[in-house]
Amino acid sequence: MAGIAGVVHDEESGYGGNRVQPFASTPRPSKTERGKRDSCALSRILGLDELVSLNVWRASLAEVFGTATLVFAMDTIVISSYETQTKTPNLIMATLIALTVAILLLATFPISGGHINPVITLSAMFTGLITVSRAAIYILAQCIGGILGALALKAVVNSTIEQTFSLGGCTLNIVAPGPNGPVVVGLETGQGLWLEIICTFVFSILFDMDSI
Repeated sequence: MAGIAGVVHDEESGYGGNRVQPFASTPRPSKTERGKRDSCALSRILGLDELVSLNVWRASLAEVFGTATLVFAMDTIVISSYETQTKTPNLIMATLIALTVAILLLATFPISGGHINPVITLSAMFTGLITVSRAAIYILAQCIGGILGALALKAVVNSTIEQTFSLGGCTLNIVAPGPNGPVVVGLETGQGLWLEIICTFVFSILFDMDSI
C-alpha cells in the first residue's frame, strides 16, 4: 500500500509540474507601441499616400465626367419635358432621370465606385469605405464636373430658355410655360432648405445601411 501511495504521489507531482500557472497580470503595451498603433490608424484614415496615386486621380476623372453628364442630362430632361408641354412631365422626368443615373452608375462604378454625388462620398468616408484624401479628391472632382455640366448646358440653350428656367442663378422659383401663359413654379426658401435636409438625410441613411 505504501508503494502504491508513493506511485500516486509521484504521478500527481509530475502532473502538477506540467500545469500552466496563471499570470499575475496581463502585460500592457508600452506608450511607444500605443503611439505607433494610433499613428498607423490615423494614417489609414487620412490615406495621404492616395494624394499621389494615379489610380485615385484616374477615378476622379470618372467622377468629373460622370457628374458633368448627370447635371447636363438632368437639366436637359427637365427643360425638354416642360418645353414640349407633355401631359405627364413628372412621369417622363422621373423615368428618364432614373435611366440616366443607372447608366452613369454602371459606367463609373468599376472605376471610382460610382459616387457622382458629394453626399455619397461623405457617407463612404464616414463609414470608413474610403479615406479622407480620396473623399477630398472626389468632392473636388464632382464640383468641377457640376460646373462643367452647367456651362455646357448654358452653351447649348438660347437666351429665352436661360431666362425662363433661371439658368446660372440661385433661385427656387422658375417661370414655366402654362396653358394660359407663363406661370411661376417653385418652392419657398424654407421649404427648399428642409427638402434638401430631409432628402440628404434619407439618402445618407440608405447608403450607410447598404454598405454595412
